Amino acid sequence: MRNFPSWSSIAAVMLAAIVPAACETVPGRSQLQLISPQQENEMGVQAFQQIVGKAKLSNDATANEMVTRVGKRIAGVTGLPDAQWEYRLIQDDKQVNAFALPGGKVAVYTGILPVTKDENGLAAVLGHEIGHVVARHGGERMSQQMGVNAVVETLAGLSSGDPLVVQSVAAVLGAGASVGVLLPWGRAQESEGDHLGLILMAKAGYDPHAAWMPEAVQYYKPR
Repeated sequence: MRNFPSWSSIAAVMLAAIVPAACETVPGRSQLQLISPQQENEMGVQAFQQIVGKAKLSNDATANEMVTRVGKRIAGVTGLPDAQWEYRLIQDDKQVNAFALPGGKVAVYTGILPVTKDENGLAAVLGHEIGHVVARHGGERMSQQMGVNAVVETLAGLSSGDPLVVQSVAAVLGAGASVGVLLPWGRAQESEGDHLGLILMAKAGYDPHAAWMPEAVQYYKPR
């Protein structure tokens, strides 16, 4: 009697064939990417819309203008042609946080403005957060945690608008603290975020030394 391979064996062979083809590189290492940049952007946009839709936005015109101005300058040097950049200032003085999601969606909480103090400080934070987007850390983490089948199921759930799915996607993509889920980046990803953040803010014309302010160091501790 002929022995046919099990489904688990077939899946293992398929995964072994997919993984090398799905590897991309960031400076110094390779990363696994099982979703396309377009899919990652779509996830980021949906997650951002849900978060912002439930948030109270700040009506401080001066602070809003600063967030948009700094965000635009950094976005202008990212080299992400498909990103549709948006910047929102969320009124929450207890949330010392900011995040950037794939697709060019950036949010800053009013609670971090006393920490950043000025545009250079804010550029240090946004450079770091946008650096995660440039390096596609969200897609990498999703690929690492979910695997092929789970990615397909998540995309299906996301397209249906399931709030729980959107929330989990937001946490994976980098808005974890903002949706009540603490999901810190890996050490390599944080180092890359720091490195890219310094490059981005410098290319945008800001002083990279602002990233070494004691207040900024506190922000960059694992959250």
